[in-house]
Amino acid sequence: QSCDQCADDACVRSISGCDYFLSDLYGDCMQKTNLIGDILDALVASLFICCCCGFLFKDCMTSCCKHRYQRFQNSEAASFGGAPSPAQQHLLAERFGLMNRNGVGLSFLDLVGTYTEMFQTLDTSYTLHISPEGEFTGTCTDADGIQQIVGKINWTAGQRTGQIAWQETRPGVQTDALGEISQGVWGGQTVVYVNAEYISTYNGETRGTIS
Repeated sequence: QSCDQCADDACVRSISGCDYFLSDLYGDCMQKTNLIGDILDALVASLFICCCCGFLFKDCMTSCCKHRYQRFQNSEAASFGGAPSPAQQHLLAERFGLMNRNGVGLSFLDLVGTYTEMFQTLDTSYTLHISPEGEFTGTCTDADGIQQIVGKINWTAGQRTGQIAWQETRPGVQTDALGEISQGVWGGQTVVYVNAEYISTYNGETRGTIS
């Protein structure tokens, strides 16, 4: 039996010098096989690296996009609302410093009137619930939608007029108002009037009046 007809290692070892013969005979072929294997290994490694780089690039781009989107949101919020101006902060301080007093015994007000800003006069309505101490909460409905309200009055018993201050809020916008509250007679009935000025964070700063 010749070496090149052996089917297993036992056959090769049983014939003297067979292993050297086969090494000389098939050495080149084995080298080619190993070269192909090396090429395949290199391709697999390259694919792995490409995949990793792809995921890293995707994560990097996602992080970058999120960062830019956050900056856009912050920029949009700044142009839409933003922080109160010094003048509006002054109104806010006036409300905080106002002594709350409900000497006339108000408990509920349903007010209808107008507000004027940016050369436009539009309808508005207020629903206020007033505590015996003179603090109130409620809502305002106007062209911008519904605003939540917190505020206080300082109205001494026996006086025709008092002070009123409040804050309106809706998503992204804060409005602070300060003015006068009074009683009068209209159509044979006693009515309450409110006249005030306000400053809003809308578009940086928007000023207006309410009556």
